[in-house]
Amino acid sequence: MDPNKPNEPYQPNNVNYYDIPPSGGDTSDTSYDQGNSYSSSNAQQNQYDPYGTQTGQQNQYDPYGQRSGSYNLNGQNYGYQTNQSQQGKRPHFTLYFVFSIIEIFFSTIFGVISLIMTILANSQYNQGDTQGAKGKLIVARVMLIIGLVLNLLFFGAVAAFLVIGQMDYSNQKPSYSVDMDDEERTVGESPDAKIGELSSDWTDFKVALDGNLYSFPCKVSDLTEQNWVLDEDYEDEIVEGDSYKTVLFEKEDYHISVYLVNQSEKDQKVSECIVGGVSVDGKYDNEGLTFSICKGISIGTSEEKAKQILGEPDYEYVGDANEFWDDYRTWTFYADGETYRGLNITLIDHEITTISIENQQEE
Repeated sequence: MDPNKPNEPYQPNNVNYYDIPPSGGDTSDTSYDQGNSYSSSNAQQNQYDPYGTQTGQQNQYDPYGQRSGSYNLNGQNYGYQTNQSQQGKRPHFTLYFVFSIIEIFFSTIFGVISLIMTILANSQYNQGDTQGAKGKLIVARVMLIIGLVLNLLFFGAVAAFLVIGQMDYSNQKPSYSVDMDDEERTVGESPDAKIGELSSDWTDFKVALDGNLYSFPCKVSDLTEQNWVLDEDYEDEIVEGDSYKTVLFEKEDYHISVYLVNQSEKDQKVSECIVGGVSVDGKYDNEGLTFSICKGISIGTSEEKAKQILGEPDYEYVGDANEFWDDYRTWTFYADGETYRGLNITLIDHEITTISIENQQEE
């Protein structure tokens, strides 16, 4: 071996090397043997970068050799945490949506504002703006709380109003008393009305009103002579020919409905008509006013006694119970099956409170 000749590098079989040009030399010959397997073609691209990763692939390592994301080694996680872990738990946008929609039905303004803020917060969070989303969720929460407080105050005031109203109604409920035995006089009948002058049959259409007897039909003057006055709202009222109309008459603090009948073909004033009947409400109006339609039937008579005297009605309506009464019903009776000759009775909590009697036939 020539000691002046440099040793050639050891070249194992089937190993490719980078084409490294000689330092300061000619770049036209870049291999020890251009025809052997150690040479590389100028058209062939280097498949590796200086860090040992294949070109065309995404580098899975950062400049410090750390794999992006996280990896597991011997059961232990290493590496960087993801953005989702750094941001924390996702807010409960669904709950805000649900509560906002519910509040719209009770507090429209606050519910709408809360819903809009929730939608915007959800959009910002999805775009990565967690701070902006947090701020809008705070506004949505405040709107929900304000709406809830206002609703509680409103419904509390309504409940208090209903309770107070019920107490006032209970205190004002009229009472009916009997000063004499039923054998001597009808319940609620004026002491001035003689029980012997009232019929035991309501179809006679004789009544006792405020201590005076009336037989229907009668004249308007029969009422006015006993100090009943036409309500001022009906002073200029005209009743058309062959028709009827209901007007109000008053006497001191009492009010009654009067059925007027015009049996002529010409229009008539109230004073020219005949009175076909009356209706007296003794529960909400006219406390102390006496009204009887026959022996034993008057304002304040019990349901049981009324059925014993009148029998079964031709028609009965039963209403629903509410905060004002537990039982409500009306009875309708017809004389000889005629519509305009009849009796209508209202019973509340099994006691007669309103009586309407009508006989629209000629005197």
